[in-house]
Amino acid sequence: MSDLINSIKIEKTRAAEAVVCERLEELGLIDKPKETQLEADARRYRFLRDADIQAVSFGGLFAGKTPDNIVINGVDLDLEIDSAMNCE
Repeated sequence: MSDLINSIKIEKTRAAEAVVCERLEELGLIDKPKETQLEADARRYRFLRDADIQAVSFGGLFAGKTPDNIVINGVDLDLEIDSAMNCE
């Protein structure tokens, strides 16, 4: 039980620290940490992965597969990327 309580305390502390840091950044009192290239790539990939499959109909950014001419996202996008990378 004490492990659970300690775990909760740690999570509460981390959450509070994150809120404080975010507020200090908003006030310009501390600089936001620079995003690494890997973090930026992961954020961009997550954006494409989470794109609405209907984006082709109403516009927007999405990932597609040719010559099938289909829009893919989510697990399908993961599998297609893995497959293409394994073929290199």
